[in-house]
Amino acid sequence: MIVECPECNSVDKRSDELAGTQVSCPRCKAGFVAEGSRQKMWYYADGDNKIGPIKQDSFDGLVDDGIIKPDTLVWCKGMDGWQPLQASTDKCDKCHGTFVVTLLQDHNGIRICGSCKLLAAGETANTWSGLEFGGIGSRVIAKILDLTLMLVFALMIEGLSRKLFPAAYSTNVVTPVFAVTVLINMLLGVFYITWFVGKLGATPGKMVVKLKITNPAGGKIGYGQAFGRYCGEYIAALGLVCCLTLFAFWAISSFFPLNPVLASVSGAIVCAAALVYGPAVFDPQKRTLYDRLCKTRVLAA
Repeated sequence: MIVECPECNSVDKRSDELAGTQVSCPRCKAGFVAEGSRQKMWYYADGDNKIGPIKQDSFDGLVDDGIIKPDTLVWCKGMDGWQPLQASTDKCDKCHGTFVVTLLQDHNGIRICGSCKLLAAGETANTWSGLEFGGIGSRVIAKILDLTLMLVFALMIEGLSRKLFPAAYSTNVVTPVFAVTVLINMLLGVFYITWFVGKLGATPGKMVVKLKITNPAGGKIGYGQAFGRYCGEYIAALGLVCCLTLFAFWAISSFFPLNPVLASVSGAIVCAAALVYGPAVFDPQKRTLYDRLCKTRVLAA
Protein backbone atom coordinates (compact mmCIF):
# COMPACT_ATOMS: atom_id res chain seq x y z
CA MET A 1 0.00 0.00 0.00
CA ILE A 2 0.98 3.64 -0.48
CA VAL A 3 1.04 5.87 2.63
CA GLU A 4 1.55 9.63 2.89
CA CYS A 5 3.26 11.37 5.81
CA PRO A 6 0.95 14.06 7.28
CA GLU A 7 3.96 16.19 8.29
CA CYS A 8 6.13 16.42 5.13
CA ASN A 9 3.66 14.94 2.60
CA SER A 10 6.27 12.45 1.32
CA VAL A 11 4.96 9.12 0.11
CA ASP A 12 6.21 5.65 0.86
CA LYS A 13 5.39 2.06 -0.04
CA ARG A 14 4.67 -0.21 2.95
CA SER A 15 3.43 -3.75 3.42
CA ASP A 16 -0.36 -4.13 3.52
CA GLU A 17 0.11 -5.92 6.87
CA LEU A 18 1.09 -2.57 8.46
CA ALA A 19 -2.31 -0.98 7.77
CA GLY A 20 -3.65 0.60 10.96
CA THR A 21 -0.31 0.39 12.81
CA GLN A 22 2.05 3.16 13.93
CA VAL A 23 4.89 3.78 11.45
CA SER A 24 7.55 6.46 11.06
CA CYS A 25 8.36 8.59 8.01
CA PRO A 26 11.80 7.73 6.52
CA ARG A 27 12.30 11.39 5.56
CA CYS A 28 11.22 13.49 8.58
CA LYS A 29 10.97 10.65 11.17
CA ALA A 30 7.44 11.72 12.19
CA GLY A 31 5.17 8.99 13.52
CA PHE A 32 1.69 8.37 12.12
CA VAL A 33 -0.86 5.60 11.55
CA ALA A 34 -0.47 3.86 8.19
CA GLU A 35 -3.68 4.24 6.22
CA GLY A 36 -3.03 3.36 2.61
CA SER A 37 -5.43 3.39 -0.26
CA ARG A 38 -6.36 0.25 -2.13
CA GLN A 39 -4.27 -0.52 -5.17
CA LYS A 40 -5.69 0.07 -8.61
CA MET A 41 -6.70 -2.97 -10.60
CA TRP A 42 -5.47 -2.81 -14.18
CA TYR A 43 -6.31 -4.52 -17.46
CA TYR A 44 -4.20 -4.56 -20.60
CA ALA A 45 -4.69 -5.85 -24.14
CA ASP A 46 -2.53 -8.61 -25.60
CA GLY A 47 -3.72 -8.87 -29.17
CA ASP A 48 -7.43 -9.66 -28.97
CA ASN A 49 -7.14 -10.84 -25.35
CA LYS A 50 -7.89 -8.69 -22.32
CA ILE A 51 -5.66 -9.61 -19.39
CA GLY A 52 -6.48 -8.65 -15.81
CA PRO A 53 -7.31 -7.63 -13.22
CA ILE A 54 -3.70 -6.93 -12.17
CA LYS A 55 -2.62 -5.06 -9.03
CA GLN A 56 -0.66 -1.80 -9.39
CA ASP A 57 2.63 -3.35 -8.22
CA SER A 58 2.40 -6.18 -10.75
CA PHE A 59 1.33 -3.76 -13.47
CA ASP A 60 4.36 -1.53 -12.79
CA GLY A 61 6.60 -4.60 -13.00
CA LEU A 62 5.18 -5.57 -16.40
CA VAL A 63 5.82 -2.03 -17.67
CA ASP A 64 9.34 -2.08 -16.23
CA ASP A 65 10.09 -5.38 -17.97
CA GLY A 66 8.77 -4.09 -21.30
CA ILE A 67 5.87 -6.56 -21.49
CA ILE A 68 3.43 -3.65 -21.42
CA LYS A 69 4.75 -1.19 -23.98
CA PRO A 70 3.94 2.52 -24.53
CA ASP A 71 1.47 1.61 -27.30
CA THR A 72 -0.25 -1.18 -25.32
CA LEU A 73 -3.93 -0.51 -24.61
CA VAL A 74 -4.64 -0.32 -20.87
CA TRP A 75 -7.66 0.40 -18.68
CA CYS A 76 -8.52 0.80 -15.02
CA LYS A 77 -11.54 2.15 -13.14
CA GLY A 78 -11.84 5.89 -13.63
CA MET A 79 -10.39 6.00 -17.16
CA ASP A 80 -12.52 7.04 -20.13
CA GLY A 81 -12.21 3.80 -22.04
CA TRP A 82 -9.16 1.89 -23.21
CA GLN A 83 -6.16 3.96 -24.28
CA PRO A 84 -2.45 3.46 -25.06
CA LEU A 85 -0.14 3.70 -22.08
CA GLN A 86 1.61 6.75 -23.52
CA ALA A 87 -1.58 8.44 -24.72
CA SER A 88 -2.00 10.73 -21.75
CA THR A 89 0.87 12.72 -20.19
CA ASP A 90 1.00 15.51 -17.66
CA LYS A 91 3.40 17.93 -16.00
CA CYS A 92 4.38 17.48 -12.37
CA ASP A 93 3.69 20.64 -10.32
CA LYS A 94 6.81 20.00 -8.21
CA CYS A 95 9.58 18.92 -10.61
CA HIS A 96 7.86 19.96 -13.89
CA GLY A 97 8.82 16.63 -15.41
CA THR A 98 6.59 14.88 -17.94
CA PHE A 99 5.21 11.52 -16.85
CA VAL A 100 2.57 9.02 -17.89
CA VAL A 101 -0.69 9.73 -16.11
CA THR A 102 -1.87 6.12 -16.28
CA LEU A 103 1.07 5.01 -14.10
CA LEU A 104 0.42 7.39 -11.24
CA GLN A 105 -0.37 5.96 -7.83
CA ASP A 106 -3.47 7.55 -6.27
CA HIS A 107 -3.76 8.36 -2.58
CA ASN A 108 -6.79 10.31 -1.37
CA GLY A 109 -7.16 11.81 -4.83
CA ILE A 110 -3.55 13.09 -4.89
CA ARG A 111 -1.56 12.13 -7.97
CA ILE A 112 2.01 11.11 -7.15
CA CYS A 113 4.86 11.75 -9.58
CA GLY A 114 7.30 8.86 -9.82
CA SER A 115 10.19 11.25 -10.61
CA CYS A 116 10.29 13.50 -7.56
CA LYS A 117 8.34 11.60 -4.88
CA LEU A 118 10.22 8.34 -4.62
CA LEU A 119 8.79 5.20 -3.04
CA ALA A 120 10.90 3.40 -0.45
CA ALA A 121 10.47 -0.05 -2.04
CA GLY A 122 11.12 1.09 -5.62
CA GLU A 123 9.70 3.92 -7.70
CA THR A 124 6.72 3.69 -9.99
CA ALA A 125 8.31 2.22 -13.08
CA ASN A 126 7.57 4.42 -16.07
CA THR A 127 8.38 3.61 -19.68
CA TRP A 128 7.43 6.03 -22.42
CA SER A 129 8.68 7.36 -25.71
CA GLY A 130 11.22 10.18 -25.39
CA LEU A 131 13.68 8.45 -23.06
CA GLU A 132 17.01 8.05 -24.82
CA PHE A 133 18.96 5.16 -23.32
CA GLY A 134 22.75 5.30 -23.28
CA GLY A 135 24.48 3.48 -26.12
CA ILE A 136 26.73 0.46 -25.58
CA GLY A 137 29.78 2.21 -27.05
CA SER A 138 29.38 5.22 -24.75
CA ARG A 139 28.99 2.99 -21.71
CA VAL A 140 32.12 1.00 -22.59
CA ILE A 141 34.13 4.21 -22.95
CA ALA A 142 32.77 5.51 -19.64
CA LYS A 143 33.65 2.24 -17.90
CA ILE A 144 37.22 2.34 -19.26
CA LEU A 145 37.65 5.97 -18.13
CA ASP A 146 36.31 5.23 -14.64
CA LEU A 147 38.44 2.10 -14.19
CA THR A 148 41.51 4.00 -15.40
CA LEU A 149 40.89 6.84 -12.95
CA MET A 150 40.27 4.40 -10.10
CA LEU A 151 43.49 2.55 -11.01
CA VAL A 152 45.45 5.82 -10.91
CA PHE A 153 44.13 6.56 -7.42
CA ALA A 154 44.91 3.00 -6.30
CA LEU A 155 48.49 3.22 -7.60
CA MET A 156 48.95 6.54 -5.80
CA ILE A 157 47.77 5.00 -2.51
CA GLU A 158 50.03 1.97 -3.00
CA GLY A 159 52.99 4.17 -3.96
CA LEU A 160 52.53 6.24 -0.79
CA SER A 161 52.28 3.05 1.26
CA ARG A 162 55.48 1.65 -0.27
CA LYS A 163 57.30 4.90 0.46
CA LEU A 164 56.17 5.07 4.08
CA PHE A 165 56.52 1.35 4.86
CA PRO A 166 59.18 -0.11 2.49
CA ALA A 167 59.87 -3.08 4.79
CA ALA A 168 56.27 -4.31 4.39
CA TYR A 169 56.90 -4.90 0.67
CA SER A 170 60.37 -6.46 0.92
CA THR A 171 59.04 -10.02 1.17
CA ASN A 172 56.33 -12.03 -0.54
CA VAL A 173 54.43 -12.40 2.73
CA VAL A 174 51.11 -10.59 3.07
CA THR A 175 51.68 -7.99 5.78
CA PRO A 176 49.13 -5.94 7.75
CA VAL A 177 50.30 -2.82 5.88
CA PHE A 178 49.62 -4.48 2.54
CA ALA A 179 46.18 -5.68 3.71
CA VAL A 180 45.23 -2.21 4.97
CA THR A 181 46.38 -0.65 1.68
CA VAL A 182 44.19 -3.07 -0.30
CA LEU A 183 41.23 -2.31 2.02
CA ILE A 184 41.71 1.46 1.57
CA ASN A 185 41.72 1.03 -2.22
CA MET A 186 38.52 -1.04 -2.06
CA LEU A 187 36.78 1.58 0.09
CA LEU A 188 38.01 4.29 -2.28
CA GLY A 189 36.30 2.48 -5.16
CA VAL A 190 33.05 2.25 -3.17
CA PHE A 191 33.22 5.96 -2.30
CA TYR A 192 34.09 6.94 -5.88
CA ILE A 193 30.99 5.35 -7.39
CA THR A 194 28.56 5.91 -4.50
CA TRP A 195 29.35 9.61 -4.03
CA PHE A 196 29.43 10.64 -7.68
CA VAL A 197 26.31 8.66 -8.64
CA GLY A 198 24.37 9.60 -5.49
CA LYS A 199 25.35 13.28 -5.63
CA LEU A 200 25.65 14.04 -9.35
CA GLY A 201 23.86 11.11 -11.00
CA ALA A 202 26.96 9.98 -12.91
CA THR A 203 30.60 9.01 -12.44
CA PRO A 204 33.31 11.19 -14.07
CA GLY A 205 33.58 8.69 -16.93
CA LYS A 206 29.85 8.91 -17.64
CA MET A 207 29.96 12.70 -17.39
CA VAL A 208 32.60 12.80 -20.14
CA VAL A 209 30.39 10.83 -22.55
CA LYS A 210 27.23 12.57 -21.28
CA LEU A 211 25.43 9.69 -19.60
CA LYS A 212 23.45 9.68 -16.37
CA ILE A 213 22.18 6.94 -14.06
CA THR A 214 18.49 7.20 -13.14
CA ASN A 215 15.60 5.25 -11.70
CA PRO A 216 13.10 3.64 -14.14
CA ALA A 217 11.13 6.91 -14.22
CA GLY A 218 14.17 8.90 -15.35
CA GLY A 219 14.57 10.52 -11.92
CA LYS A 220 17.66 10.88 -9.76
CA ILE A 221 18.77 8.05 -7.47
CA GLY A 222 20.16 8.65 -4.00
CA TYR A 223 23.25 7.45 -2.15
CA GLY A 224 21.54 4.27 -0.95
CA GLN A 225 20.58 3.10 -4.43
CA ALA A 226 23.99 4.22 -5.75
CA PHE A 227 25.70 2.02 -3.14
CA GLY A 228 23.32 -0.81 -3.98
CA ARG A 229 24.23 -0.45 -7.66
CA TYR A 230 27.93 -0.72 -6.80
CA CYS A 231 27.27 -3.90 -4.80
CA GLY A 232 25.00 -5.20 -7.54
CA GLU A 233 27.68 -4.76 -10.20
CA TYR A 234 30.89 -5.77 -8.44
CA ILE A 235 29.66 -8.19 -5.76
CA ALA A 236 26.26 -9.66 -6.64
CA ALA A 237 26.85 -9.72 -10.39
CA LEU A 238 30.54 -9.90 -11.31
CA GLY A 239 31.75 -11.52 -8.09
CA LEU A 240 29.01 -14.13 -7.76
CA VAL A 241 28.85 -14.97 -11.47
CA CYS A 242 32.64 -15.30 -11.62
CA CYS A 243 32.63 -17.74 -8.69
CA LEU A 244 29.78 -19.75 -10.22
CA THR A 245 31.63 -19.82 -13.56
CA LEU A 246 34.79 -21.15 -11.91
CA PHE A 247 32.72 -23.83 -10.16
CA ALA A 248 31.09 -24.76 -13.48
CA PHE A 249 34.52 -25.02 -15.14
CA TRP A 250 35.70 -27.26 -12.33
CA ALA A 251 32.62 -29.51 -12.57
CA ILE A 252 32.82 -29.80 -16.38
CA SER A 253 36.57 -30.49 -16.33
CA SER A 254 35.90 -33.50 -14.12
CA PHE A 255 34.23 -35.16 -17.11
CA PHE A 256 35.62 -33.36 -20.17
CA PRO A 257 39.03 -31.71 -20.65
CA LEU A 258 38.78 -27.94 -21.06
CA ASN A 259 41.16 -25.46 -22.64
CA PRO A 260 43.51 -24.29 -19.83
CA VAL A 261 43.04 -20.64 -20.85
CA LEU A 262 39.25 -20.94 -20.73
CA ALA A 263 39.24 -22.78 -17.41
CA SER A 264 41.51 -20.20 -15.72
CA VAL A 265 40.51 -17.31 -13.48
CA SER A 266 40.94 -14.94 -16.43
CA GLY A 267 38.58 -17.06 -18.52
CA ALA A 268 36.01 -17.04 -15.73
CA ILE A 269 36.23 -13.24 -15.47
CA VAL A 270 35.68 -12.86 -19.22
CA CYS A 271 32.68 -15.21 -19.14
CA ALA A 272 31.24 -13.43 -16.10
CA ALA A 273 31.64 -10.03 -17.76
CA ALA A 274 29.82 -11.33 -20.85
CA LEU A 275 26.93 -12.62 -18.73
CA VAL A 276 26.71 -9.42 -16.65
CA TYR A 277 27.11 -6.79 -19.37
CA GLY A 278 25.92 -8.79 -22.39
CA PRO A 279 22.15 -8.40 -21.77
CA ALA A 280 22.46 -4.65 -22.47
CA VAL A 281 23.26 -5.43 -26.12
CA PHE A 282 19.88 -7.09 -26.70
CA ASP A 283 17.68 -5.21 -24.22
CA PRO A 284 15.67 -2.27 -25.68
CA GLN A 285 16.38 -0.28 -22.49
CA LYS A 286 20.09 -1.23 -22.52
CA ARG A 287 19.86 -2.84 -19.08
CA THR A 288 22.75 -4.90 -17.74
CA LEU A 289 22.21 -7.66 -15.20
CA TYR A 290 22.82 -5.30 -12.27
CA ASP A 291 20.57 -2.62 -13.80
CA ARG A 292 17.77 -5.18 -13.58
CA LEU A 293 18.71 -6.12 -10.01
CA CYS A 294 18.90 -2.50 -8.84
CA LYS A 295 16.11 -1.07 -11.05
CA THR A 296 18.32 1.59 -12.63
CA ARG A 297 18.70 2.93 -16.16
CA VAL A 298 21.54 4.67 -17.99
CA LEU A 299 20.25 7.55 -20.11
CA ALA A 300 21.83 10.00 -22.52
CA ALA A 301 22.18 13.23 -20.54
